[in-house]
Amino acid sequence: MKADSLLQRDREEHFFNDQVERYALVAAIVAALAQAAVVLLFTRNDQLPLVGAPNSVASQALISALVVALAVSPLAYLRGAAFRNRRLPLERRHDFRWAVLPVTMAAALVAGLVVMGTMQFLNRAFIGVVLPKPLIALALGFAAGVLAYLIAGWLSHLRSTGLIYLAIGSLFGTLLFAGVRNDDPMWWTYSFSHLGMTDSNSRRIFDIGLIFTGLLILVWQQFLMTDVIVLQNHGLVTARVRRYVRISLIVVAVATALVGLVRFGISPLFNVVHDLSAVSMGVAAGLLLISMPWTMPFLPRAFYTLSFIILAAMLLVLPLKVMGFMGVTGMEMFEFMLAGAWLVLFARNVVLAAERVADIGPVPVAANGAAKSKGGAQKQAARTPSR
Repeated sequence: MKADSLLQRDREEHFFNDQVERYALVAAIVAALAQAAVVLLFTRNDQLPLVGAPNSVASQALISALVVALAVSPLAYLRGAAFRNRRLPLERRHDFRWAVLPVTMAAALVAGLVVMGTMQFLNRAFIGVVLPKPLIALALGFAAGVLAYLIAGWLSHLRSTGLIYLAIGSLFGTLLFAGVRNDDPMWWTYSFSHLGMTDSNSRRIFDIGLIFTGLLILVWQQFLMTDVIVLQNHGLVTARVRRYVRISLIVVAVATALVGLVRFGISPLFNVVHDLSAVSMGVAAGLLLISMPWTMPFLPRAFYTLSFIILAAMLLVLPLKVMGFMGVTGMEMFEFMLAGAWLVLFARNVVLAAERVADIGPVPVAANGAAKSKGGAQKQAARTPSR
């Protein structure tokens, strides 16, 4: 019976992969033909520069990437999430529908960043190049098709841990994209908040990107909490720990959104709220990191060791800033990178722990949320990889 069940799951997986491939191919064909037609029908000039003009090839490529991502992402994500949800045990299933909007916006931000980086590279490689309309149609059509194919396959296989990858990519994509588009080439001598100030031409990119990044983190924590509840049902965490983890991650998500929502430079009150929001992100993540050996003692020991190495690196950045080895922007960049890396490690280890105990029936739980029995066996099952 078990062999038949595994065979059926393999067949379902192969069938789903075939569906994803067909959808990706159709999306690529439609995107390529539509983009080529748009260039041929609506581009008035016979030749266009690669960059440096409102209707340059780079500008059209950016618009094309955003449109393709916004069009392809929702269906790809919904199809993939629905398929994976059906294959999970009931206690690990998610309500994935409300994640569509932030996932789509984050995919568009990442696609836009990739296009911007590619165009910057091409501009340095082919300085002063001017392209004829037929070649532009061919190149942008090909690029749109490739992008549609990649997004369709990527989001169709996006898992809950992939949401935190997407959130971190959205965060760094927003900051770098806003920096590239900013008129002040020396913005980095101030801070990332300078990108969102009232007189900044990239403030909308900064604000919208951070708001949707916060929403994406909020969606991810909801998915992650489903696995934390599984761990609670198996006696590995208490209800108090579950609430603490949820509140910490919600603070990180809301604080991220507030950094974009409350613009720096409007008034002293707004400045204080903006700065407190930025600090709250790091404090909430740091406290969660410090508490791991006590709140989730069943995770691999190497996870705790690496967590405290990351914490030490985050603390080391502060004296380096005071001694003048780096500016505010550099300090913020390192803090974001380290905090993002730890959130990825945390997400992966919690999900793996939930998967390892998923085949063990729930144990009786006392009033305080702790297991009445079998605690040692449950912790050993969570820490030991399944064969």
